[in-house]
Amino acid sequence: MSDDAISFTVLYKDGSEFKRDKTTGKILSVDKAEIVVTTSYQLKPGQMLKWVDVHKKGNLHFALVKWSKASGDICTAGLSIL
Repeated sequence: MSDDAISFTVLYKDGSEFKRDKTTGKILSVDKAEIVVTTSYQLKPGQMLKWVDVHKKGNLHFALVKWSKASGDICTAGLSIL
């Protein structure tokens, strides 16, 4: 599953408002503990992501950003599936 493109929604709170941003990225690796993704969106620990599984239509996934590391315009992040 490495290097798979993914479209996802970032869910986060900005002050008292809940916000959502749509963006894309790539899945770099998947194991039992986490999914590692790369994206041009600057993800932050504590944000939630949601996306529809392209391999199993209709399956909706949610994940929590556990860590993130920016390098220039690219962000790599570790996600924990909820």
